[in-house]
Amino acid sequence: MKKTIASTEFIVRMNEEANRLRGLAVAFDKAIAQFGAKNLAASLKTPCKTPA
Repeated sequence: MKKTIASTEFIVRMNEEANRLRGLAVAFDKAIAQFGAKNLAASLKTPCKTPA
């Protein structure tokens, strides 16, 4: 019985982690759409600046 509870907790944690990563991916997609891939790549290489 204890093993079942532990694996359920594990699955819940993995789902939370997956949702968090999905959120990051969505945010990244939005950033790429907004700035364009080349601009985003350039801005990742340079120190952080607020877009004009």
